[in-house]
Amino acid sequence: LGRKEADRLQAELEAVRRTEVASKGEAEALQDEIARVRARVAELEAQEKEGAEKQRASEAALRAEMDEAKEEAKVAREEAQMRELNVSLLEQQVTELEGRVK
Repeated sequence: LGRKEADRLQAELEAVRRTEVASKGEAEALQDEIARVRARVAELEAQEKEGAEKQRASEAALRAEMDEAKEEAKVAREEAQMRELNVSLLEQQVTELEGRVK
């Protein structure tokens, strides 16, 4: 929308120059307005770019956290399986020892 406004003002300035209706002061005022509008558009575009970069960084951080959580869950499952296996082996050894004692 800002660019359209700047283009509109530029067209208006050119029309003023062609018809020589406006005074030199009016043309300069229009040119100043065009410069202000273009500067504001550039400022808004920079803010938009910065916001997009921050969002990408935030998304990357969240993905990293999610990957880390997945890895921790995987390790926890593996540890639980190892404990279950150790318990099963110990139960088997107890059963064998009880059999020998009887």
